[in-house]
Amino acid sequence: MSFHPEYSSRQVANEGGLAAGIIILRHLVRDETGQDLIEYALLGALIAMGAILGIRRVSNSIVTSLNSVGTGLTNAT
Repeated sequence: MSFHPEYSSRQVANEGGLAAGIIILRHLVRDETGQDLIEYALLGALIAMGAILGIRRVSNSIVTSLNSVGTGLTNAT
């Protein structure tokens, strides 16, 4: 695990206990790696949800249209 430049691994090891936990927590709060990945994942989820809702709406319209065609063919014979 790499730490913020102002904290050396030796300093973290020497602090021990709660102080080391606070140093690590400060590092994690300042660390921004992976932030872009999360944003892309959220954007992808939003697009997928929109696509699913759109497909459901279209599929209901197609089913209704096919049922109406089937009913028309049944009545015609």
